[in-house]
Amino acid sequence: MTGKGNSGDFEPSSNMLREDVALLVYRMAGSPDVAYRTIYPDVDINDYFANAAVWAYDSGVITGNNGKLNTGSYIYRQDFALILYRFADYMGLDTSARGNLSSYADTASISEYAKEAVEWAVGTGIMGQSVEYLSPLGYANRAETAAMINRFLQAYDL
Repeated sequence: MTGKGNSGDFEPSSNMLREDVALLVYRMAGSPDVAYRTIYPDVDINDYFANAAVWAYDSGVITGNNGKLNTGSYIYRQDFALILYRFADYMGLDTSARGNLSSYADTASISEYAKEAVEWAVGTGIMGQSVEYLSPLGYANRAETAAMINRFLQAYDL
C-alpha cells in the first residue's frame, strides 16, 4: 500500500474505496498484463485502476455489484474478507479453514454471500481479533485493510 493523494500520507482512518481494493489485490498478484476492455460501465480505460478492474473480474476475485465495480463506494469488511478469500483461491491456497462465529454479537448481520468467507477469515486469524464484534457491514479503513493483508500473508507464510 502506498500513501494517498499528493501528500503521500497513509491516512490510516480513511475508508478504502472499491477501486483501490481492486488495485491492491492486483498488485498482490504481481500486476499481471491485461488487455483493457469495458466490463464495468463505471470504469474508464483512463482510470488509474482500469487494468486492476479487468484483472479482478477475469480472475474472479471481484465480480462487481449489479454489473458495476461501484467506484467511489467504500468497501465493507465482509466484502474485503470475501475478496481475500477469492484471492487465496485464485492463488491456489488452502481455503478450508473455518472459524466459529457464534461468539460474535453481530454474526446475524453478515450477508449470506459473504458468510463462508468471513468464517474463513476468522478461522485463519485474518479477522475477528475483537472479542465481541466483527463489524461485517462496517467500512474497512486503510489501517484495517493493511492489518488484514498482513495477517493474510502470515497465515500463508507469503
